[in-house]
Amino acid sequence: MSSSNGARNGARGSVRRAWDTGTSLETARTLARRARRSPENLDPRAFGPLDSAMPQADFGSTLLFFVALVFSIVFHEVSHGWVADKHGDPTARMMGRLTLNPIPHIDPFGSIILPLILAFTPGNLMFGWAKPVPVDVRNLRNPRLDGIKVALAGPGSNLLLGTLSAIAYYASATFLGGDHALSRLFQAGVFVNAGLAVFNLLPVPPLDGSWLLDHTLRGEAYNAYRAFKPYGMLLIIGLLLFRPLSAIVIGIPFSFVVGIMDSIGRFATSFLT
Repeated sequence: MSSSNGARNGARGSVRRAWDTGTSLETARTLARRARRSPENLDPRAFGPLDSAMPQADFGSTLLFFVALVFSIVFHEVSHGWVADKHGDPTARMMGRLTLNPIPHIDPFGSIILPLILAFTPGNLMFGWAKPVPVDVRNLRNPRLDGIKVALAGPGSNLLLGTLSAIAYYASATFLGGDHALSRLFQAGVFVNAGLAVFNLLPVPPLDGSWLLDHTLRGEAYNAYRAFKPYGMLLIIGLLLFRPLSAIVIGIPFSFVVGIMDSIGRFATSFLT
């Protein structure tokens, strides 16, 4: 049954129940409107819990994922620079990087070529990066504490953006249907931002999680970490290629984060149905 047919049948059932019980016509119309919008009356293949399954890897979904990815990594980098600026380092602002215009942030390979290659490669792996926003920790008022804030700003911005996308997804799916392009874009925004947040919090150089180690480790632990730094990218590549390990290290926290975003999105839009 299609989404539209299910909604129409649900609406007719609401009117019929209201008529049989002697409910007023105005109440019947209200019930019908609610039935048309109710998520339970939409096709579950087109509309369902965000953590139920990843969107299908067709061309349209791939394009929407690409759009969501580019915007999200730009938002991520701008957040680093914005927090640094608020804590005394104007480097990003002076270099024109505190803008959501993607052009100053795009890395030709990491932002365009690699994501497109991965999008059409079996495995549903979506990965990319933007040019890092320049931050001079020497300008920060409290280099250690403010450095941690700057590091957390990127993943934190993705958690915020993903949560807002979940709310927008459920609102859009309620009124437009889960298979509408706008709903699918917001759905992609949830998955992309959850993935970026989890991935960037890994304590592996040059990811944001490694910034936390930079500003918290001391003594021999810091020396060992510095010796490991040059091999960080190799470890990241190995983690992405070795799927059983990435399913544990990235997949489990990713599902947890998406589940939280899903719950917030459902709760925030529950009054719409």
